[in-house]
Amino acid sequence: MSGADRHHRWWPLYVLCLWPPSAQAAGETEAAAFRAGGDTAITVEDEALLVIPAMLAASNFAFTVATTAPRVEAVLYPISLQLEGREWSQWGDGTIGLDGRFYSAIGDHGGPGGRSYVYAFDAGTHKLDLVIDQQSLLGQQPDSWGFGKIHGRLDQFDDGWLYWATYWGTAPPPGHTQSDELYGMAVRANPRTGEGEILGVLDVPFVIPSSMADTRRGLLYALPCDRDWQGQGFLVYDLAQRRTIYRGHADTEASRRFIFVDETDGSAWFSVRPVPGSPQVWLARYDSATNQVEEQAVRLPPGSDPVRAGTEHLDPLGRFYGVGNGQLLRFDPAGRTVEPVGLLWPKRHDSRADPASSSVPGAYTTVLEISPGGRYLYAIPNAHGLAWRDGAPVLQFDTRTGVCKVLAFLGPVFEQRYSYRVGGTYCLELSPDGSSLYFGTNGELLGTEPADESAFGHPACMVLHIPPTERADDSI
Repeated sequence: MSGADRHHRWWPLYVLCLWPPSAQAAGETEAAAFRAGGDTAITVEDEALLVIPAMLAASNFAFTVATTAPRVEAVLYPISLQLEGREWSQWGDGTIGLDGRFYSAIGDHGGPGGRSYVYAFDAGTHKLDLVIDQQSLLGQQPDSWGFGKIHGRLDQFDDGWLYWATYWGTAPPPGHTQSDELYGMAVRANPRTGEGEILGVLDVPFVIPSSMADTRRGLLYALPCDRDWQGQGFLVYDLAQRRTIYRGHADTEASRRFIFVDETDGSAWFSVRPVPGSPQVWLARYDSATNQVEEQAVRLPPGSDPVRAGTEHLDPLGRFYGVGNGQLLRFDPAGRTVEPVGLLWPKRHDSRADPASSSVPGAYTTVLEISPGGRYLYAIPNAHGLAWRDGAPVLQFDTRTGVCKVLAFLGPVFEQRYSYRVGGTYCLELSPDGSSLYFGTNGELLGTEPADESAFGHPACMVLHIPPTERADDSI
């Protein structure tokens, strides 16, 4: 069923116009509470989440819409911080901790005095709490060039501590030096106590926009970059030895953003273009047992882009899923095969586009989750501030049937009720039982300043509880 087939479902918006005065007052109170920030989430559970936005009515891309509306919780990260005039935003993936809380990070994008914080959302209490102050952990001086983004993934080890790598907000000018540390560091912190420590510098003079860990072996994989965002290859940092044990591929590493980590055999896979001048992309394989890389390990299908995002663990059949330029790939590391799956979501809904063609540009997608049984993939397309232009859809892709289903259109509801524009996400986690999607969104409080095409400045934490009927028969 195409988007156009269901664009007639406008009755929930009509009902909203007929709210009695008491309901309108309650809605206004809830909207004010959301916009003011705080630590407690508001809840939306309404058929309006299933209404297809008008901009998708003429789409030629086939998708379905859930039949049961989900329950969505949302809370702004502290608005007292966000009103200080800096570009508060979220750039790195989070994690669901051993305690069941959802950990995610925000930063002020700042250079001098740049700040970043880690928060925990508790689905039981519906509250968002500050757990780690990164600048305090780093001993960062107030006038130093700071770390205004946590751009890599937060990983939790069995010791309960969170591990990640540091990244600037805006890059310092050439030649800038300071007494406290300036480059990409491995750090860890205890979210229960807030205490933390620096484990060492990964690579001078670079910072780390992308990192992910092998929690079984204590290895942090990273793709460093310089102040001009130019990729500087692939490296491996041993957290126990507190030193870089592998570094290379500065001329061939191609994605700068994602690494498949296979904890079953201790390997890591990253995108490369090993032949100068050739567009052909391969997956290189790092072997932790030998500390060596096989650069041309698996060839991606011709025309494929580097993998931008992928699932964090293997499905029950031993496969990863990845996405590059909006095109899904299925990757079997044991069999050394990669096959195209299809377009996840188009960059722009264009009636002229052929959805069966691998050349159709897809929406920029930066995180991908898979259900416990391996049947369903979850994503939120148009990550870089533009999700609202398609109604900010939360997608469920059925790997068995190839059907893309929208679980909710967040955009219209949050704009109409809360004057909040949903920009997109770099942070998405599925609960272990497959029932809830946790994510941070970049976004914008409308009316506080002129609206920008890209929605940034006011990040929020959200949880979408997936109705059981929309995730039935989770098997492959």
